[in-house]
Amino acid sequence: MRARLNKLKTTSLRIDIEGRDEVATLGHNINLMMSAINVETDKNRRQTRQLLEQRKAMERLANVDSLTGLFNRQFCTEYLRIQQIRARRSTRNVALIFFDLDGFKGINDRFGHATGDLLLIEVGKRVKGYIREGDLLSRWGGDEFLILLHDDPDEFTLVNIANRIINGLREPFHINNWEINIGASVGIVSGQNSGHNLSDLISNADVAMYRSKMAGRGGYTIFAQEMMEDSKRKLRIASSIASAIKHDEFELVYQGKVCPQANLFGFEALLRWHNPELGPLSPGEFIPIAEQSGKITDITRWVLERLCRDLPRIHEIAGKERPVSVNLSALDLKKPGLFEFIEGLLAAYQIDPAWLEFEVTESAYLANFDMANRFFQAVSKMGCSLALDDFGVGYSSLSYLTQIPINTLKIDKQFVDNIDSSDKDIVVMKAIIGMAKHLRLNICAEGIETRGQFDFMVENGCNQLQGYLFFKPARLQDLTARPDRQLTGPGLPPGGQTHRRDTE
Repeated sequence: MRARLNKLKTTSLRIDIEGRDEVATLGHNINLMMSAINVETDKNRRQTRQLLEQRKAMERLANVDSLTGLFNRQFCTEYLRIQQIRARRSTRNVALIFFDLDGFKGINDRFGHATGDLLLIEVGKRVKGYIREGDLLSRWGGDEFLILLHDDPDEFTLVNIANRIINGLREPFHINNWEINIGASVGIVSGQNSGHNLSDLISNADVAMYRSKMAGRGGYTIFAQEMMEDSKRKLRIASSIASAIKHDEFELVYQGKVCPQANLFGFEALLRWHNPELGPLSPGEFIPIAEQSGKITDITRWVLERLCRDLPRIHEIAGKERPVSVNLSALDLKKPGLFEFIEGLLAAYQIDPAWLEFEVTESAYLANFDMANRFFQAVSKMGCSLALDDFGVGYSSLSYLTQIPINTLKIDKQFVDNIDSSDKDIVVMKAIIGMAKHLRLNICAEGIETRGQFDFMVENGCNQLQGYLFFKPARLQDLTARPDRQLTGPGLPPGGQTHRRDTE
């Protein structure tokens, strides 16, 4: 009987035996046993199905991004590792496209994280239409996406796909009745250029992507080895900031400002850094690195404290209590406690708030409008002056000027430079000055280098001027007790150009 059961592979058989003898009893017991086995077999099948479904669900949770439904970082990393191993064993190459969304944080801040999540979902759906069948799209994290290209694509194919992504994501998204505009910065890298090393491959893709951001966003960059040297330098600069603060490697220099009579009006504090190993570092290089690494506020606090220490000596040299302006970063406005820190410094050093003016660039202000407004209102109430720097270069949405408590509008140097060569810039300059006068704002023009620029700005109503025509930035110990002087005084010819400015 056992042989027959094994051969039939079933437990659903029944044995039909009539009678009350031992054989009938045995058959009855066998039938009961078969029924019990059948019940257990069905139960096992159900449990096996449940386990398989659970395993699939767990695999999905482990490998798929729960928001977008795309492959996640873990799966992509493991898959990429396998592809790298295969590439090393053959002549084939592995290529990546790495991109993130430009301005995504602003979308979250303005529309809320729920809308930002929906945008990420729609971005994933849209990008699927720009890649080829067989290419692997994954959400790497946050608003970053990574594409592993199959079939060893050439550079033309990579650039074509990158451009399709960039141009495609420029088209507006319609989410929750909002029209949302976003962009993408793209990095392209190949395994051969990264030595077929997984961590280097991903790091190089990231470097290329950030190079696209630094170049103005909305473009692509193909990784080249020299970019890694640049990345290493940035990392070295970022890692040196804490030590620079501790050992006083930073230094403040001060550039004078004048009124229309060319008499000294006040100063602007400018930051310099001479690193013992890297040498002199330009603010144009280390300030963006400090912002990206989250260390800019540490520098700002050092600057504010050093300025408070220098102010009495500046006033002694100038012979009068003249205001000094200092720049704040966009990230400073987001840090809690900055106002309280300033308030504490003024009390500790017995500084009159009227001696300080805080400058924030137009783009930084508008990128953090609500937080900037709260900060500006607090310091304005305390008695400090406020200036909007680089006006005309950023958003220039004139409506916001009536909503913010600024005292001074600083006209960007690029407009000043073009006064002698561009009629359109002259029209824009006059419009800016006229608008500022109607709003009862002070007008400061920076980058004045020629007598012609000075005359134009004064004739059109500019009441503060700053540039190399009057003063070069100088260290505190190099500031001299010079008397106020007219523009036609000693050392300042009545016409023509003086020295050009060097890097500020």
